[in-house]
Amino acid sequence: MSTQTDTIETLKTALAEAQKAVNTWEIDAESDEIKDSFRNMMGAVYGEVEICGHTMDSITILEKCSPSAFREELLTYVNGLSNNTFAEFQELQANLDAAEAALEAAMCEEGPVQTYSLTWTSADKQADIPMGTYASRDLASAQQASALKELLDECADDEERDRINAGSWSII
Repeated sequence: MSTQTDTIETLKTALAEAQKAVNTWEIDAESDEIKDSFRNMMGAVYGEVEICGHTMDSITILEKCSPSAFREELLTYVNGLSNNTFAEFQELQANLDAAEAALEAAMCEEGPVQTYSLTWTSADKQADIPMGTYASRDLASAQQASALKELLDECADDEERDRINAGSWSII
């Protein structure tokens, strides 16, 4: 195996690891930062309440009286947040972008770059949504779950989610 081929294989491995880090990163709903942000947002929406002459923060009452309802609302809040607003995720994405660029540059030195496109197609074959271009079939395949989540997150109702789940994926 040539040194160039070794370099490309090493870069492919680094790219796969960077892609996995991006795909598996989740917002930590248990972090103090997230909980404080949630409490502030809920406080702004619901404010304080008076009970038996005592003024209390409504979200604190919810948290103490019904921890399961508090957790449900917290998770709903977290699900509405965008990963892109977090510095940690932005760093992972920057690492992924750098790995993709390094691999592309190395492959250009070796010859034409082969890329693979991940595309979702509706069950009735009336709509195609391109979900990205990748340096290998494996990387495109690894991105499919994340792409599905992205599509489902954009759905307004269960009917739209059902249509997305009924569609198919292709890697070309």
